[in-house]
Amino acid sequence: MSNSDRTSSHRLVRFDQHARDLVNEMVDAGWSLRITKKGEAFLKAPDGSTTTTVSRSSLRGRSGANARAFFERWKKGQLDG
Repeated sequence: MSNSDRTSSHRLVRFDQHARDLVNEMVDAGWSLRITKKGEAFLKAPDGSTTTTVSRSSLRGRSGANARAFFERWKKGQLDG
């Protein structure tokens, strides 16, 4: 599926562009995605135990930056391991 197909997905329509980009990058890295009842993206890493949520708006406080930093640390751990 192309990036434009993923970002136009009905599941991510209410997410801002930064949040969609992060979710799509995580899915490309093998994370599974489900949308919670509150409308957040709940993602589970390929290891099956690491999880995180991404808010629809990356402009809410530091949540977007924290989610991005969490994912970057996870990626670094995959390269180091």
